[in-house]
Amino acid sequence: MNTQQAKRIPLQEILARLGHRPAKQARGELWYLSPFRPEAAPSFKINPARNVWYDFGEGVGGNVLDFVMRFHRAGSVAEALAHLAAFDQARCPPGAPIAPQPVAVVAPKPGQRPGPTTPSEATVEPLRHRALTTYLADRGIPRDLARRYLEEIHYRRDGKAYFALSFRNDSGGYELRNPYFKGTLGPKDITLLRGKATPTSTIAVFEGFIDFLSAVVAGVLPRPGPTVVVMNSTALKDKALAAIRESGASRVDLYLDHDRSGRELTASFAQELAGLDVVDRSGLYAGHKDVNAYLLAGFPGHP
Repeated sequence: MNTQQAKRIPLQEILARLGHRPAKQARGELWYLSPFRPEAAPSFKINPARNVWYDFGEGVGGNVLDFVMRFHRAGSVAEALAHLAAFDQARCPPGAPIAPQPVAVVAPKPGQRPGPTTPSEATVEPLRHRALTTYLADRGIPRDLARRYLEEIHYRRDGKAYFALSFRNDSGGYELRNPYFKGTLGPKDITLLRGKATPTSTIAVFEGFIDFLSAVVAGVLPRPGPTVVVMNSTALKDKALAAIRESGASRVDLYLDHDRSGRELTASFAQELAGLDVVDRSGLYAGHKDVNAYLLAGFPGHP
């Protein structure tokens, strides 16, 4: 991808993949809550016709490359182009919704036609793609640590090639992530990572693998390494609870997000696991949305 190709990628599509939707539209321009910082009123606008942006809160703006360099803290145009190359390969086919979820890899039932993605079309490799390792570096995750838990998956959907980080779950599915989307290929499930302590006395619970890896980097997990449950989705709470009960652990450490869902999960775990020592560890990263945000802030207050 060259700079001219990069500048033609619609900013609206990039923002949608990052989870941002327009708060309002006026005079042909789209206004957003700034993707660069928390705010209550939209101060970030794009002009779709010119494909440029401007952030009134910081008094800066530019084109697609300027946005990617600022958002991903890219140190060069080449690094920004690597991010955009990953985005371009993960873009949805023409006419599809802006932010599709990857098609599940499942065997067709008798008489059922195979779906657009089948297991034979997915290949898993050691993690090495620059766009993916750069994305992890932006999240504070070293490549060598990531390679212990993550792989790189290439797959096809509707005849188009895609690639992403791959984190295996307990049903043989793959939790996928790249700079512009997250989803699942195959059956959805939790991931149970056995710890070094035997028998299992403590289980640490995370909502996603980025927060788990962030906790390893920040050194906030107790030693020896506990067994870990990565939920991969808050909707899998019951599966996580079942795994905890089956483990025989006496203590459960919760490293959940500082949001409504995280608070509700914390209360639910405490209620459902009455009789176990359920500890809310989110105080370690108070003032930050999650463990990864705490890591990126330099884990202040940690000894």
